[in-house]
Order: sequence, then C-alpha cells, then structure tokens
Amino acid sequence: MKRGDIMSSFIKTDRYRCNDCNHIFTGDEVLMGKNPFQEKYTVYGCPNCKEIEDFIPLCQWGYCNNPTSSGLPYGDDYYHVCGDHLRFAGGK
Repeated sequence: MKRGDIMSSFIKTDRYRCNDCNHIFTGDEVLMGKNPFQEKYTVYGCPNCKEIEDFIPLCQWGYCNNPTSSGLPYGDDYYHVCGDHLRFAGGK
C-alpha cells in the first residue's frame, strides 16, 4: 500500500474518550465554559457526564479507539495516532 493510500485511512475529526464515563465524542461536542475560579481561562467537559478536563484524544486512523501517542505530518496536515498505526503508516 502506498503512503497516499494509507493516508486516506485517516479521519479529520478530533475524537476523545472521557476517562470517567468512557463516552467517545468529537471536538465539536466538547462542552466549554469559563473557569469559575479564573474567568480568563476556559474549561472543557465531557458532553455525557459533564466531568471537567478528564478526557484523552483518540487515534485518527479510521475509528481506532486507542489513545494517541504520536503524530504524523502529511502535507499541511498533522494526524494524531496510536503507536500501532504510526508504525503501519511508516512513522518511526
């Protein structure tokens, strides 16, 4: 499989998994609000259980649900991948 063909397996959407309830959601679904203790800062939360800033990014290879561990540049884009898919896509 050529690198261009491999790169078509990536999805552009950022996906996350909540460490509290295991809900998987996209970056568009992340809840945002002012930090009640420091209003100049924003806090981010799970749309399912409302837990604040307790989620991890997921691999952008297809719909892999492994946590990201590396990144892979491709053209003007940069994809976050797990270790398995980094090796598969030709990363080090």
